[in-house]
Amino acid sequence: ASETIDLEFAPSGPGGAKSAELRLRTTEVSDPRNPDFTLAVPLAGAAEDLGECEILLSASEIDFGRSVARTENRGYLAITNVDADPCIINGIRLGPGTDPELWLVDPPSEARLGRDESLLLEIGYLTDRPREAEDLTAEGTLEVYVSTTPSAYTFPLRGTQSSDALIRAPNILD
Repeated sequence: ASETIDLEFAPSGPGGAKSAELRLRTTEVSDPRNPDFTLAVPLAGAAEDLGECEILLSASEIDFGRSVARTENRGYLAITNVDADPCIINGIRLGPGTDPELWLVDPPSEARLGRDESLLLEIGYLTDRPREAEDLTAEGTLEVYVSTTPSAYTFPLRGTQSSDALIRAPNILD
């Protein structure tokens, strides 16, 4: 059997190198002479002293509206640092319970934004639920963490499959 362990690095005190040790203890070993097995995993990271940055968000939610089945749509969220202090953007992920029709398109694991720099996050939506399904709405949340207060931001995501939605297409010129 396997288990997933999520670790959070939240250093306190002055910046610089930080280290710790994760100790895993089990009694599920194949050697009866050593029933208490402990595995030590070294952990290391670097902490940086950052001031309080200020961010500007392009939206408070991402609503794809009504969409014809099997039509891929994209939504965007821009995060801009409007302060002189740098901002670290990380922990970019979909929240628990987000429907599989919604996904992040190539999200960075972390971004460092200087003054007036932006990060553009792209969210995809593609639905193909059976027409007779009771619920044709895909919902979820986008979670983003920022090195400022407040540090956690959550954005609702929503899209509805429809058989009679208006399809947007770019103008084609010859």
